[in-house]
Amino acid sequence: MTRSSDGAQSPARRAAVPQGAGTSSAGTPARPRRITMEDIAREAGVSRALVSIAMRDAHGVSAATREHILEVARRLGYRHNRVAADLAGRGAGAIGVFVADLHNDLYADVFDGIREILDPSVRRIVLTVGAADGSRDAAGLDGLLEARVGASIGLGVRLPDAELHERAGLGPLVIATRTVPGMLSAASDDVAGARLATEHLLGLGHRRLAFLANPPGDGYLGRRLGFEQAMAEAGLAPQVHVTSYDPGEVRADARALLSGEGPAGERPAGRGGPPSRCSARSPTSACAARRTSP
Repeated sequence: MTRSSDGAQSPARRAAVPQGAGTSSAGTPARPRRITMEDIAREAGVSRALVSIAMRDAHGVSAATREHILEVARRLGYRHNRVAADLAGRGAGAIGVFVADLHNDLYADVFDGIREILDPSVRRIVLTVGAADGSRDAAGLDGLLEARVGASIGLGVRLPDAELHERAGLGPLVIATRTVPGMLSAASDDVAGARLATEHLLGLGHRRLAFLANPPGDGYLGRRLGFEQAMAEAGLAPQVHVTSYDPGEVRADARALLSGEGPAGERPAGRGGPPSRCSARSPTSACAARRTSP
């Protein structure tokens, strides 16, 4: 048997792989057998290791032999399992993305940006999705880390800072749309943004403003702080009401506020009547509140 310099056998010595599905012992058509790298190696006249190298586009195989192996793989109907390959190679070719809420337009835009930057022929995306109330954050983020992806990006994660630091020790982790001290983070200046929005409403003549805040916890507190700062500098008392992450509940709370009642049904005392405008802690909540505004 003759071989090329990178281990390929001479075509004359290649063994063919049976193409028929065959029949079972009962005479019924047998289920087609899944093509493996061993089948490709046998048909192409190379070692299984060389097939693996060609599939991973790694060094150690000539361009001609790689193309020959890929042509044989296509002819046999082989489909390369990239996820399995990433797991075997400690996930170096995959980026994990955790999205807290698929219905949040901001997270969808950020995900589109991630997908636009990554070259799909080199980097795959492994996606996990949480729940609007944050109850699946830990499981979703842990699933990415346990899959040993090359790096993970968390969109809208609401876990405490301390828990995120613990997970950062398991692999590269970037938190987006939120700043976590001591960790790689990508977020806007929420304090400045909320100040600008509040100052804009004040400039239009509004004096009774209310802010629908997210439940207390680490992260996502900047918009409330910016609202309170702008109101204090204007000599006005800020109305801050804690709501939830559920758009339906946000709408109900906004409706109660604009009608002169607090979210719990209690009328705010000494504040000169209901607010003329509501601000919210997220674009989704703001849209929900806007639908109830006069």
